[in-house]
Amino acid sequence: MLYGYVTMFALYLYGRPFCFNAFTVGMLSLAQALIIIPISLIFMLCKKKFDNNYGLPIIGSLLFMIGLILFGIAKQLWLLYLGKDFKLSK
Repeated sequence: MLYGYVTMFALYLYGRPFCFNAFTVGMLSLAQALIIIPISLIFMLCKKKFDNNYGLPIIGSLLFMIGLILFGIAKQLWLLYLGKDFKLSK
């Protein structure tokens, strides 16, 4: 699912309803990278608290699903950025 999402992300944004240019698609990808890196570092530092339970994978899966839903129903640019924020736990 994730591989299919990554390959179709730019094609979806280039078409309707958005018709974005390469700069806007690149900015969305940059926003995702800038959000994922610090949050991943924070979770790595706090990893010992989550070693013995399934809380972290469940939270990550739920946030990823919320991000995909927001990305699927978004009709405006700010909703796309919000959807990127929820997909921080790939």
